[in-house]
Amino acid sequence: MTTASIVPAFRSVAAAFSAATEAAPAAGGFTVVCEDGGQDPQVEALIRARADAKKAKNFAEADRIRDELKAQGVEITDVPGGVRWKRA
Repeated sequence: MTTASIVPAFRSVAAAFSAATEAAPAAGGFTVVCEDGGQDPQVEALIRARADAKKAKNFAEADRIRDELKAQGVEITDVPGGVRWKRA
C-alpha cells in the first residue's frame, strides 16, 4: 500500500467524520461514523444501545452488544464523542 492510495481513503474517512460531527448535537452529542461513509441503521442502533448500556454502567450488556456486532463482522472503535465502525 502506498501513500498515494492511503491519502484518498483517509480524506474520505475524515470528511465523513467531519460531516457527522457537524450534524451531531453540540453538548454531549454522540456520533456514530462508518469509516466507508455508508450507513446501516441496524448497526448504528446496536452501537447506540451499547453506548447507553455503558453510560448506565451495564458493562455486561455493553460487552454482549459488542460481541454481537463482532459476530456480524463489525469492528467498532470508541473515539471521543462517539464510535467509528467498519465491516471487517
